Amino acid sequence: MPSPLPHFRYHPDPIATGSVVASELTCEVCDQARGYVYDGPVYGDTGDEGAICPWCIADGRAARLLDIELTDVGIDVPDDIPVDVIDELVHRTPGFTGWQQEHFLFHCDDGAAYLGPFDGPDGPTYRFRCLVCGEELTYSDEE
Repeated sequence: MPSPLPHFRYHPDPIATGSVVASELTCEVCDQARGYVYDGPVYGDTGDEGAICPWCIADGRAARLLDIELTDVGIDVPDDIPVDVIDELVHRTPGFTGWQQEHFLFHCDDGAAYLGPFDGPDGPTYRFRCLVCGEELTYSDEE
C-alpha cells in the first residue's frame, strides 16, 4: 500500500485533481516505486522526464536534479508575492493541466490553493481558494 502523499500547500489534493495518479512506475529521481506518480505539465529543456514521484516534487529534488519547473505561475504575478511563494509554486508544487495555458491565482499576498476544474458556460473553470481569507477564486478557459 502506498504511503500517504506529502502535503502540498498550494495543491492540497493532487489525486482528486488528476495531477497525481496511482502507478507502480519507478521515479526517475529517487529510483523508488512509491505507488504514485505526477501526471501534470513539466516545463524545461530536458525532454522526456519519465516518472516523477510526489515526494521528489515536495522536497524540490525533481525540479533541482531534472532542471524543470512544475507550475506556471503566469505573467500577472502581483509585485507583493514573496519570492519564496513563487519558488514553492514553481519547484515544489504539482501543476495541473488546463485546456489553454494554466496558471495559479494569487490573493492576500499569497498563492491560492488549486482545488480543481469544473465545467463552466465558457469552458473549463479552474477553482482556487485563498489560504489567508478563504475567498473562492476562479478563472475560465474561453473558447
